[in-house]
Amino acid sequence: MRTLLKNGKIYDGTGSEPFVGDVLVEDDKIAAVGMNLEEAADETIDLGGLSLSSGFFDAHSHNDWFAIKKEPLKYFEPFIRQGATSFITGNCGLSAVGFEADSPNVDKIGGGLFGYGGDPRRGSSGREIRPPANGAPEGGICNHYGLSNVRQGPQFTCAGRTG
Repeated sequence: MRTLLKNGKIYDGTGSEPFVGDVLVEDDKIAAVGMNLEEAADETIDLGGLSLSSGFFDAHSHNDWFAIKKEPLKYFEPFIRQGATSFITGNCGLSAVGFEADSPNVDKIGGGLFGYGGDPRRGSSGREIRPPANGAPEGGICNHYGLSNVRQGPQFTCAGRTG
């Protein structure tokens, strides 16, 4: 599938001034960026008056608690719609990973605000949050291991994942 986005105000992430141009997307990947692209496309969308940019980092996220769920996509969709595609998680001294399932007081991790709620993926000492096989969105998660978790079990180096 080829989609041509025309006449958008493009912020390319380099720090350069934005410019009005076109973006060709082919099979969910950017194939070309330029002004007045004349490419064959299955769909052409006029972005006149709209802006276009790369994804943003959410530098203070608790989305690791969503990433461990069986079906995380519904939790990530609002963030993706707002342009956030990468997340730094494990903030506020707690994270969804970084301890063994049988760690003492594991039921207290999350402090009532976040928690496992019977999710079978709880208690991950995994060195990374692995992308679920159920079509979770591509993006990136770099996980800090919260101090609360360090007190409950071993601390690992941030291994984050990228889609």
